[in-house]
Amino acid sequence: MWGQTNSSASIYQVICTPLDGTSASILNLTGSPTKWSGTSTSGDMIPQVSALVKLTTNERGRSKRGRIFLPWVNEGIADQGTLTSTRQTAMQSAWNTFISDMSTNNCPVVVASYKLASSAIVQTLFVESLLATQRLRQPR
Repeated sequence: MWGQTNSSASIYQVICTPLDGTSASILNLTGSPTKWSGTSTSGDMIPQVSALVKLTTNERGRSKRGRIFLPWVNEGIADQGTLTSTRQTAMQSAWNTFISDMSTNNCPVVVASYKLASSAIVQTLFVESLLATQRLRQPR
């Protein structure tokens, strides 16, 4: 799942925020084991781009689609702004396994809308071959 990320980077905490608007967020420490760490060791990081995972649900509308931006892409797995096909295929397989395992364990992956206080179950996801940049959203 983290095939684009440098092996020196890892996720050490995850914060889960309930959509009810009142419950406190829950902090979970991962301990930074291998499964929460990057696997790429070839080349320097490209700081401007991320690998992109697109999430789709059975519901329509902007609030029912999601994206996951995976940072710290290494030069060795990128070619002219795209993930190498080998890396993209491996990441796609890992993400498919993740979404299936989460569903099997009664904890499906969802796209959450904090604005609408709702969620929709992810039916499919796709690891894009093109690398992406995240557009900053300005507060209104």
